[in-house]
Amino acid sequence: MLSTDDYQTHKLVDLIATDPVFTKELLHMVNSSGAGFQTNSVRHVVAILGKDTLKSFAVALNLRIYMGDVVRHQTLAKVWRHSLATAILSELLTESCPGLYAEPGEEAAYVAGLLHKVGALGLMVANPPKYAEAIAIATERGVDLRDVEQSLFEIDHCQAGRWIALKWRFSPAIARLASDGRPPVSRKEFKPADLVKVAGLFADSLGYEVVPMRPALTFNEVRAMLPDMAQDKFAWTDSQLKLKVDERMSTLMEGKQC
Repeated sequence: MLSTDDYQTHKLVDLIATDPVFTKELLHMVNSSGAGFQTNSVRHVVAILGKDTLKSFAVALNLRIYMGDVVRHQTLAKVWRHSLATAILSELLTESCPGLYAEPGEEAAYVAGLLHKVGALGLMVANPPKYAEAIAIATERGVDLRDVEQSLFEIDHCQAGRWIALKWRFSPAIARLASDGRPPVSRKEFKPADLVKVAGLFADSLGYEVVPMRPALTFNEVRAMLPDMAQDKFAWTDSQLKLKVDERMSTLMEGKQC
């Protein structure tokens, strides 16, 4: 409903109200997020947050509910933390660099960042022990996680990501991003999908990686992938950015194990 331009507020409120668990978690998330207000009214949340922010909350919350207790597994929590960090960093990049993520019809950068590895989230929910094994093998041997996924699941997270995006009716842009494991393109051809990929590399450089990159990229090496205009305006240091991501992430994580 939030993906359309003609939804009616009262219908959206009624839809949310049909799911008590979602309603409770949404109100808790909003009240804990530093949004600037406290409320127990779904109607108030819908009216104040606006479509894009509400959609970001809804997608994040639905994914967390979908994964259930899987994210409490120490190894599997890395996938969720990486997705959250990439979402937050994607949004911070757009805030610091207006116009960098402004193509018509694109999802909000936060949603795109959160869903860029939705295939990995799907595989780990489908078989948590096997996916934990895949991460362990890729880490120990220093090999591409997708190759290990293929050997254990007969599908990798890029292939799974495209299937899930189509099945769950995400936008074509999300389907392309979730199925594309290639690195960002050159700075001269920088596109919204590249911003999300750079955000993912920033997440890795700040310690939110799922499997360590070999060779690992430094924060400054990732920063150099941004267009010149973006580098000038993105004035964060690695320590400042890590602190900001940790603060934002705390409202979306459950329990000390995550």
